[in-house]
Amino acid sequence: MDTSRPLTANIIELLELDAYIERQEAGPSVTSVTQSALREFLAVQRLKELEHRPAPGPIKITPAEPGSGRYDIGIDHDRYLAEPE
Repeated sequence: MDTSRPLTANIIELLELDAYIERQEAGPSVTSVTQSALREFLAVQRLKELEHRPAPGPIKITPAEPGSGRYDIGIDHDRYLAEPE
């Protein structure tokens, strides 16, 4: 601090500094950071559990009746879906 200036200037600077410090947001506490990290970890673990569930049973595909549609849809499905009905 510059001591050659009047005392009132130094007091004003100190008051402005105090006001500036009070306006600053305090950082998060360690507890809140830990809780947030734990919540995120548990959410990710839950998603992993849901993604790796076994199928409820064997897949059952019923074949179409002969003559019920086109024969090449499985091979050329993009062209078939792009054609208007």
